[in-house]
Amino acid sequence: MNMSQRDLAQVSQISLRQIKNIEQGVTENPHPFTVRRLAEALNVDLEDPEILSATRPRPRRGPLALAASLLALVVAGGLAFGQRQLVQASADSQPAGFPPFAVKLTKATFTPTTLDEGGTVDVALTVKNTGDSPIKSFGPPPGTEYTTRTNYLDPRFNQPGNSRPPFADRPGVWRVGVGWSGSPPNYPARWGFFPDQTQTLMPGAEVTIKGSIKVLPTDFHDMTFWATVEQGGVGFSPNFGTTLIHIR
Repeated sequence: MNMSQRDLAQVSQISLRQIKNIEQGVTENPHPFTVRRLAEALNVDLEDPEILSATRPRPRRGPLALAASLLALVVAGGLAFGQRQLVQASADSQPAGFPPFAVKLTKATFTPTTLDEGGTVDVALTVKNTGDSPIKSFGPPPGTEYTTRTNYLDPRFNQPGNSRPPFADRPGVWRVGVGWSGSPPNYPARWGFFPDQTQTLMPGAEVTIKGSIKVLPTDFHDMTFWATVEQGGVGFSPNFGTTLIHIR
Protein backbone atom coordinates (compact mmCIF):
# COMPACT_ATOMS: atom_id res chain seq x y z
CA MET A 1 0.00 0.00 0.00
CA ASN A 2 1.54 3.31 -1.11
CA MET A 3 1.40 6.40 1.04
CA SER A 4 -0.33 9.50 -0.23
CA GLN A 5 1.24 12.91 0.24
CA ARG A 6 -1.42 13.80 2.80
CA ASP A 7 -0.83 10.55 4.74
CA LEU A 8 2.92 11.16 4.66
CA ALA A 9 2.46 14.71 5.96
CA GLN A 10 0.36 13.45 8.86
CA VAL A 11 2.76 10.66 9.86
CA SER A 12 5.99 12.63 9.40
CA GLN A 13 4.70 15.92 10.82
CA ILE A 14 6.18 17.64 7.74
CA SER A 15 3.90 20.07 5.94
CA LEU A 16 2.11 18.99 2.78
CA ARG A 17 3.60 21.97 0.95
CA GLN A 18 7.15 20.91 1.88
CA ILE A 19 6.49 17.38 0.63
CA LYS A 20 5.07 18.66 -2.66
CA ASN A 21 8.08 20.96 -3.12
CA ILE A 22 10.47 18.01 -2.65
CA GLU A 23 8.55 15.80 -5.09
CA GLN A 24 8.36 18.56 -7.71
CA GLY A 25 12.02 19.49 -7.36
CA VAL A 26 11.32 22.97 -6.02
CA THR A 27 13.24 22.05 -2.86
CA GLU A 28 16.40 20.27 -3.98
CA ASN A 29 18.35 20.29 -0.73
CA PRO A 30 15.98 20.02 2.26
CA HIS A 31 16.99 20.39 5.89
CA PRO A 32 18.46 17.17 7.43
CA PHE A 33 15.61 17.10 9.96
CA THR A 34 13.05 17.10 7.13
CA VAL A 35 14.84 14.28 5.33
CA ARG A 36 15.11 12.22 8.52
CA ARG A 37 11.43 12.59 9.43
CA LEU A 38 10.28 11.66 5.92
CA ALA A 39 12.63 8.69 5.79
CA GLU A 40 11.40 7.38 9.14
CA ALA A 41 7.76 7.79 8.13
CA LEU A 42 8.45 5.83 4.92
CA ASN A 43 10.59 3.19 6.67
CA VAL A 44 13.50 4.15 4.40
CA ASP A 45 17.06 3.49 5.58
CA LEU A 46 19.01 6.33 3.97
CA GLU A 47 22.27 4.41 4.42
CA ASP A 48 21.03 1.22 2.73
CA PRO A 49 23.25 0.71 -0.37
CA GLU A 50 20.46 -1.25 -2.10
CA ILE A 51 18.07 1.68 -1.84
CA LEU A 52 20.66 4.31 -2.67
CA SER A 53 21.93 2.45 -5.74
CA ALA A 54 18.37 2.04 -7.01
CA THR A 55 17.65 5.75 -6.96
CA ARG A 56 17.49 7.36 -10.40
CA PRO A 57 18.31 9.90 -11.64
CA ARG A 58 21.44 10.69 -9.69
CA PRO A 59 21.08 13.98 -7.76
CA ARG A 60 23.66 16.68 -8.18
CA ARG A 61 24.29 17.93 -4.65
CA GLY A 62 25.38 15.19 -2.31
CA PRO A 63 23.59 12.93 0.16
CA LEU A 64 20.73 15.25 1.07
CA ALA A 65 19.81 15.77 -2.55
CA LEU A 66 20.05 11.99 -3.05
CA ALA A 67 17.68 11.44 -0.16
CA ALA A 68 15.28 14.05 -1.51
CA SER A 69 15.28 12.37 -4.92
CA LEU A 70 14.62 9.00 -3.32
CA LEU A 71 11.74 10.32 -1.27
CA ALA A 72 10.27 12.03 -4.32
CA LEU A 73 10.32 8.75 -6.23
CA VAL A 74 8.70 6.91 -3.35
CA VAL A 75 5.94 9.50 -2.94
CA ALA A 76 5.32 9.65 -6.68
CA GLY A 77 4.96 5.96 -7.37
CA GLY A 78 6.25 3.67 -4.66
CA LEU A 79 9.47 1.65 -5.00
CA ALA A 80 9.94 -2.01 -4.19
CA PHE A 81 13.32 -3.72 -3.68
CA GLY A 82 12.88 -7.49 -3.58
CA GLN A 83 10.78 -8.30 -0.52
CA ARG A 84 11.09 -4.78 0.90
CA GLN A 85 8.24 -2.55 -0.17
CA LEU A 86 7.84 0.94 1.19
CA VAL A 87 4.40 1.03 2.78
CA GLN A 88 2.29 3.36 4.86
CA ALA A 89 3.76 3.78 8.32
CA SER A 90 0.87 3.48 10.73
CA ALA A 91 0.22 1.69 13.97
CA ASP A 92 -1.65 -1.04 12.09
CA SER A 93 0.70 -1.72 9.15
CA GLN A 94 4.08 -3.44 8.87
CA PRO A 95 6.82 -3.22 6.23
CA ALA A 96 6.47 -6.01 3.68
CA GLY A 97 8.88 -8.87 4.36
CA PHE A 98 8.62 -8.45 8.14
CA PRO A 99 6.48 -10.79 10.26
CA PRO A 100 3.65 -9.23 12.28
CA PHE A 101 4.99 -7.82 15.52
CA ALA A 102 3.91 -9.87 18.54
CA VAL A 103 4.26 -6.82 20.78
CA LYS A 104 2.05 -3.82 20.10
CA LEU A 105 2.25 -0.32 21.51
CA THR A 106 -1.20 0.54 22.83
CA LYS A 107 -0.46 3.88 24.45
CA ALA A 108 2.34 6.46 24.42
CA THR A 109 2.49 9.70 26.36
CA PHE A 110 5.14 12.40 26.34
CA THR A 111 4.62 15.09 28.99
CA PRO A 112 4.60 18.00 29.50
CA THR A 113 3.90 19.32 26.01
CA THR A 114 5.47 22.69 26.88
CA LEU A 115 8.74 22.99 28.81
CA ASP A 116 11.80 25.14 29.21
CA GLU A 117 15.11 24.25 27.60
CA GLY A 118 16.84 21.92 30.04
CA GLY A 119 13.51 20.51 31.15
CA THR A 120 12.60 16.83 31.18
CA VAL A 121 10.12 14.95 29.04
CA ASP A 122 8.47 12.12 30.95
CA VAL A 123 7.80 9.07 28.81
CA ALA A 124 5.19 6.36 29.48
CA LEU A 125 4.76 3.57 26.93
CA THR A 126 2.29 0.70 27.26
CA VAL A 127 2.86 -2.49 25.28
CA LYS A 128 0.82 -5.65 24.94
CA ASN A 129 1.90 -9.17 23.99
CA THR A 130 -0.50 -10.02 21.17
CA GLY A 131 1.25 -13.29 20.34
CA ASP A 132 1.10 -16.81 21.72
CA SER A 133 4.51 -17.02 23.41
CA PRO A 134 6.22 -15.28 26.34
CA ILE A 135 8.33 -12.29 25.24
CA LYS A 136 11.86 -11.74 26.50
CA SER A 137 13.09 -8.21 27.07
CA PHE A 138 16.40 -6.49 27.66
CA GLY A 139 17.92 -3.35 29.20
CA PRO A 140 18.41 -0.54 29.88
CA PRO A 141 15.78 -0.95 32.58
CA PRO A 142 12.62 1.12 32.93
CA GLY A 143 13.27 4.41 34.68
CA THR A 144 16.58 4.99 32.91
CA GLU A 145 17.13 8.70 32.37
CA TYR A 146 18.47 10.00 29.06
CA THR A 147 19.33 13.39 27.62
CA THR A 148 18.89 14.41 24.01
CA ARG A 149 22.64 13.76 23.60
CA THR A 150 22.89 10.29 25.12
CA ASN A 151 21.73 6.88 23.97
CA TYR A 152 21.42 3.24 25.01
CA LEU A 153 25.07 2.60 24.05
CA ASP A 154 26.34 5.30 26.40
CA PRO A 155 29.57 4.33 28.24
CA ARG A 156 27.88 4.99 31.60
CA PHE A 157 26.19 1.60 31.19
CA ASN A 158 29.51 -0.26 30.77
CA GLN A 159 30.75 -2.65 33.42
CA PRO A 160 34.07 -1.71 35.09
CA GLY A 161 36.98 -2.79 32.93
CA ASN A 162 34.74 -3.71 30.00
CA SER A 163 34.32 -1.25 27.12
CA ARG A 164 31.71 -3.36 25.35
CA PRO A 165 28.22 -1.76 25.56
CA PRO A 166 26.06 -4.15 27.59
CA PHE A 167 22.84 -3.08 25.88
CA ALA A 168 23.92 -3.33 22.25
CA ASP A 169 21.30 -4.76 19.91
CA ARG A 170 20.63 -8.43 20.58
CA PRO A 171 18.49 -10.88 18.56
CA GLY A 172 15.47 -12.44 20.20
CA VAL A 173 14.68 -9.71 22.76
CA TRP A 174 12.28 -6.79 22.72
CA ARG A 175 12.44 -3.19 23.90
CA VAL A 176 10.67 0.11 23.42
CA GLY A 177 12.51 3.02 21.85
CA VAL A 178 12.00 6.75 21.40
CA GLY A 179 13.27 9.19 18.80
CA TRP A 180 12.90 12.96 18.54
CA SER A 181 13.58 15.93 16.32
CA GLY A 182 17.27 16.02 15.44
CA SER A 183 18.04 12.61 16.95
CA PRO A 184 19.82 9.82 15.07
CA PRO A 185 17.33 7.60 13.20
CA ASN A 186 17.92 4.51 15.36
CA TYR A 187 15.82 5.49 18.42
CA PRO A 188 18.56 6.59 20.88
CA ALA A 189 16.46 6.13 24.04
CA ARG A 190 15.52 2.51 24.69
CA TRP A 191 14.09 0.69 27.67
CA GLY A 192 13.44 -2.92 28.53
CA PHE A 193 10.01 -3.99 29.77
CA PHE A 194 11.04 -4.97 33.30
CA PRO A 195 13.76 -4.18 35.87
CA ASP A 196 14.44 -7.91 36.03
CA GLN A 197 15.72 -8.96 32.61
CA THR A 198 14.72 -12.58 33.26
CA GLN A 199 11.04 -11.63 33.54
CA THR A 200 8.90 -12.24 30.45
CA LEU A 201 5.77 -10.61 29.09
CA MET A 202 3.16 -13.35 28.94
CA PRO A 203 0.62 -13.68 26.09
CA GLY A 204 -2.18 -11.16 26.47
CA ALA A 205 -0.36 -9.26 29.22
CA GLU A 206 0.36 -5.53 29.21
CA VAL A 207 3.06 -3.48 30.88
CA THR A 208 3.77 0.25 31.07
CA ILE A 209 7.39 1.32 30.75
CA LYS A 210 8.42 4.72 32.09
CA GLY A 211 11.54 6.78 31.53
CA SER A 212 12.65 10.35 30.92
CA ILE A 213 14.60 12.45 28.43
CA LYS A 214 16.20 15.76 29.40
CA VAL A 215 16.06 18.30 26.57
CA LEU A 216 19.47 19.98 26.27
CA PRO A 217 20.00 23.27 24.39
CA THR A 218 18.73 22.93 20.83
CA ASP A 219 18.01 25.01 17.74
CA PHE A 220 14.46 23.66 17.67
CA HIS A 221 11.64 25.67 19.21
CA ASP A 222 9.30 22.73 18.71
CA MET A 223 10.37 19.10 19.04
CA THR A 224 8.49 16.00 18.00
CA PHE A 225 8.84 12.77 20.00
CA TRP A 226 7.70 9.33 18.85
CA ALA A 227 7.88 5.72 20.05
CA THR A 228 8.53 2.29 18.58
CA VAL A 229 8.84 -1.36 19.56
CA GLU A 230 12.20 -2.95 18.78
CA GLN A 231 12.34 -6.64 17.95
CA GLY A 232 16.00 -7.57 18.24
CA GLY A 233 17.43 -8.91 15.00
CA VAL A 234 14.28 -8.02 13.03
CA GLY A 235 13.59 -4.30 13.14
CA PHE A 236 11.23 -1.66 14.46
CA SER A 237 7.48 -1.17 14.43
CA PRO A 238 6.14 2.00 12.75
CA ASN A 239 6.38 5.21 14.74
CA PHE A 240 3.62 5.56 17.32
CA GLY A 241 2.28 8.30 19.58
CA THR A 242 3.92 11.19 17.74
CA THR A 243 3.74 14.21 20.06
CA LEU A 244 4.75 17.81 19.45
CA ILE A 245 6.45 19.53 22.42
CA HIS A 246 7.05 23.27 22.50
CA ILE A 247 10.45 24.36 23.88
CA ARG A 248 10.41 27.82 25.48
